Amino acid sequence: MGKKYKRTIEEVLNYETGEEIKADDFFKKPLNEIFKYRGELDKAIHGYRQPLFVCYYCKQPINIRGGKGSPIKRKIATLHFEHFKDSDECSIKTKGKFTKEEIERIRYNGAKESNLHINLKNEIASCLRINALHQKGISNVGIEEVIKNQAVSKEWKKPDINAIYHGKKLVIELQLSTTFLSVITERQHFYKENKIFILWVFHHFNLSEEIRKFTDNDVIYSNNQNAFVFDSEAAEKSKTENDLVLKCYYNTYSRQGSQITENWQSTFVKSSDLTFDETNYKIYYHDTENQRKEALNGIAQYNKELEESEKKRTLEENERVRKRRERMHNINLKKELIEEIKKQKEKLINQLDNLQDKIKHKVNAISKHNEFAEEIIKYLFDPYRFKPFYENNELLNSLKEHFAEQLKGSISLIKCKEKELKDLENRLGNVNELETVKIAGIQYKSIPLSNWDFIKSTYRQIKIIPKESAKQLFAHNELIPIKAEYDLANLQYREDLYFLIDPTIIKNEYTTLIE
Repeated sequence: MGKKYKRTIEEVLNYETGEEIKADDFFKKPLNEIFKYRGELDKAIHGYRQPLFVCYYCKQPINIRGGKGSPIKRKIATLHFEHFKDSDECSIKTKGKFTKEEIERIRYNGAKESNLHINLKNEIASCLRINALHQKGISNVGIEEVIKNQAVSKEWKKPDINAIYHGKKLVIELQLSTTFLSVITERQHFYKENKIFILWVFHHFNLSEEIRKFTDNDVIYSNNQNAFVFDSEAAEKSKTENDLVLKCYYNTYSRQGSQITENWQSTFVKSSDLTFDETNYKIYYHDTENQRKEALNGIAQYNKELEESEKKRTLEENERVRKRRERMHNINLKKELIEEIKKQKEKLINQLDNLQDKIKHKVNAISKHNEFAEEIIKYLFDPYRFKPFYENNELLNSLKEHFAEQLKGSISLIKCKEKELKDLENRLGNVNELETVKIAGIQYKSIPLSNWDFIKSTYRQIKIIPKESAKQLFAHNELIPIKAEYDLANLQYREDLYFLIDPTIIKNEYTTLIE
């Protein structure tokens, strides 16, 4: 890369608009546009028109010299600004040295001498004087009056416009060109120290952040994000209202969920619409910073509520998972219980089958014993069958005397037991055919009211429960025993009740009887 060409005059002032023209940016324009400016500048040098581009330091008109491309190849200097031939002396021409503060002050004060700056300053001051004439709060309007520091007499400022508004000291500074942040900061600090409110005014305002000047943002964002503009529309409004009317652009903040959205809005404002910040000695229309804080607080609250909602949702989801697991656990327990009941049922069925086999065996055995006993009695009491004992009547009589009654008692007992077994067998068969009602894992048999005699005979083994309660989860708590026989009179026609008996009770009776 070649050595960068350094221009002697790096920036000039557009005397009409107060705009700063940087040489590096200006000479990037198309050649035809540059030479149009060159013609206008030459007219100004010869006095055919008002000054256009002037030197910041000596305020003399500036000319354009040089050409496009490399100076070495073209044997001509690159396009640049220079003082016209035979112009008066200038510190730049004599390579004078200025401090940074001096350069910034020169450039700032130079911009204040542009035609636009002077015209706007006079127009705004005129609007303030009209306000004073109509007694709307303004008084003591001045232009470029020196204001000295109350504490340090050597420090002073000469604002564009100064006035009094309802007893408050007010200065207006026009911002038309690039102003260094240090100059803005210095002036704002000075006026704040002297308890004077400062109002920065633009001639135009660009809503695009990319196009808007960086130093414009320095003013706007230090003034509650309010930009005040005095343009042709504001001038017309001022005439109508007999007051200084400014177009105010202000940034607004709103919350959209957890995000902040910004939106620039504008409106026309009068002096009575403005708020005077007595802490920072700034003037604003819309309290943007407070709105932004409220939006941020809203986001913080929204995020907090969102977090709490998420915690609640997580807890609810965990509770649903817990309940689901609990349901699955209960279902598995029920399945296991059902399987166990099935096994117990099969076991009981097998036991009942075995019991019936034993009963049949016992009945057969008793029948045989009965037959055998009858044969013995017949044999003993038949004198013709004791032929071997004819010769021994004493032995025969002794057998008859000692065993006849016992044998008769045995036969009677066997017949009684056989009847009981038959009765139990019939009861068992009847019970097995009854409706099954399952409560708390126990299979009960429901006895219909048509078998009331059976209910009366076995009421101590029977429990009652309302039919509508039998299917509930804790139905076993509703089971009630029949405590006394006199209770039966109130139950004989209760169709809404189950009369339940545990079939294992009858089984136990069988087992006890057989054993």
